Amino acid sequence: MRIPPFLTLICAVLLIAPAIPSSGQTESGLEPAERLLEATSAGRQVLEAARESRIPWGHGQVSRTEVTATRNVHDGVETVHYETRVIISGSKSPVFQALDLAHELVHALRPKENPFHPTLRAGDYVVRGIEGEGGEAEAISYECRVGREWVESVKPSVLSEEDRALVRARCGMVWKAMADGQKWKKSFYYLGQHYRDFLERLTRLDPGPVELKWWKERIDPRTPVYTSAMAQKPYPLALLEEYLELTRKICSRSPAAETPFSKRCGSIDRVK
Repeated sequence: MRIPPFLTLICAVLLIAPAIPSSGQTESGLEPAERLLEATSAGRQVLEAARESRIPWGHGQVSRTEVTATRNVHDGVETVHYETRVIISGSKSPVFQALDLAHELVHALRPKENPFHPTLRAGDYVVRGIEGEGGEAEAISYECRVGREWVESVKPSVLSEEDRALVRARCGMVWKAMADGQKWKKSFYYLGQHYRDFLERLTRLDPGPVELKWWKERIDPRTPVYTSAMAQKPYPLALLEEYLELTRKICSRSPAAETPFSKRCGSIDRVK
């Protein structure tokens, strides 16, 4: 399948946010949250990295990281350009905005994955989105690393006792779970009532017997511990649906199926 020489794809879009200023400006509307992050070494580190990478952030309705990928082909050479922005819920208190900002900046700084690659597989996309560099496990652990610094090191004049209690409530389970790294990551695959739906969709993508066996051992019907704020679903299902949406958008803009992209496009026709 031939992909058009110029194609723009927006990944992880839920709501259109207001215009976001360039990073480093003072009009982001998140200055109190930024000051809270600046009070910790982990917070300063991620803010500095984001500023160096010129990642803009601002407030909107739902906290998320939005990546726009644009594919260009010139003289047979493909290039993919990425634009990243971070949106933080404007309705939250500064302490939760700060935790969300730390979390989303970890996502924004992750190595970019080419969504146009013809052999990009759903299973790999889901696993990297959870366990890979800049994935959900790292983002959650990083926000709670910031939270630990607040609780243990920051003066009461910076963070009130009430806010410290809120941080403990949000991160206490994470701090405890991270003591066992493998158990911690496996908890991201608790699917609850979505277990059958996820397994059925993944099976229809024909992952092969070895990979399917791995997934059956990995996913768990227990009540989800971590869910996507955007999709309101457990991360494995949210990421699988994101992969399907990205692939459908690419394939809908392309002519009749031809190699090397036909397998990826053909597989999603079997999935609702």
